[in-house]
Amino acid sequence: PPSPVREINIPEKGHVLLEWDLSRVENRLLFGMSGDRKLVREAQPGWVRDSYQDVADDLELAGRFDELFGPVTGEEDARVLNRPSVRKLYVRQTGKRTLLAAGYGMQGETMSTAIVLETEGALDLPARECDGWLAELKRLKPGILAYQAWTRGEMLQHGWLENSWRRRYYFRVLRLTDAHYRDGYAWRCQSEAGVLTNQWGFQVARRALRGSEG
Repeated sequence: PPSPVREINIPEKGHVLLEWDLSRVENRLLFGMSGDRKLVREAQPGWVRDSYQDVADDLELAGRFDELFGPVTGEEDARVLNRPSVRKLYVRQTGKRTLLAAGYGMQGETMSTAIVLETEGALDLPARECDGWLAELKRLKPGILAYQAWTRGEMLQHGWLENSWRRRYYFRVLRLTDAHYRDGYAWRCQSEAGVLTNQWGFQVARRALRGSEG
């Protein structure tokens, strides 16, 4: 279910709040930069399948959820997680989180903590389960490892990463650690998405404001 925190944010007079949905932009960027022909195909705008649900299906997450939390019951079940519609949503969201966590070099414990926060405590997955899903996903999508190897190579060669907008992230340390590499994996995709939002977002916001004034 959507977070109730979002419902209490009200824009000031003369302003609007916009929620951007760039259609799986982070994983599409990662796929496109991986050099893997299969992943590059999935990154194309014409790809109509749901990548997050595909991951959930490939990892058989619905069955694992049944084993971890018991089978779904009914929509009126006191436990939200046991309701079919909510369970389906959480299975897909776990597919999404597994894909992003794998791409950004997270471990199972970090992934588990992120899911607890995202679901406001409703979904607490064992870290060992998350580690298993991450390992299996990397086996199924070796392009993820190719993307990470390329990013590490750039960091080692230059001491910085540069996105397609010529913006750089410097690593001014004597020795790069796993934490630095994880930052690099994430920055490469997130910086591209962030600049895209800044480039086009203000134009859309201005049009929205003009429309509300008219």
